[in-house]
Amino acid sequence: MRLIDWLTCSLADAYPWIQVLIIENSLRCVLSWTVEEAGYWAYHAARDYAERYDPHYGTGLIPESAPMVKAIVGFWCEYNGVEI
Repeated sequence: MRLIDWLTCSLADAYPWIQVLIIENSLRCVLSWTVEEAGYWAYHAARDYAERYDPHYGTGLIPESAPMVKAIVGFWCEYNGVEI
């Protein structure tokens, strides 16, 4: 379960809302006044993007999260010119 402002729901029921939350957190990152604030919102956007739910594992980074984590790592490696 995750608290999204005033609404508490399961991640499976909240999928469209999670996408909106990722966009909101990404915009907050881009519009941040400080590097620290931008990092905070970038972390939350990435976490919400990669987090999944499975009754066997619960909520968080689970095996189904691996492709999303790989995409995040790939983006930052390409952005910084690092070869994997």
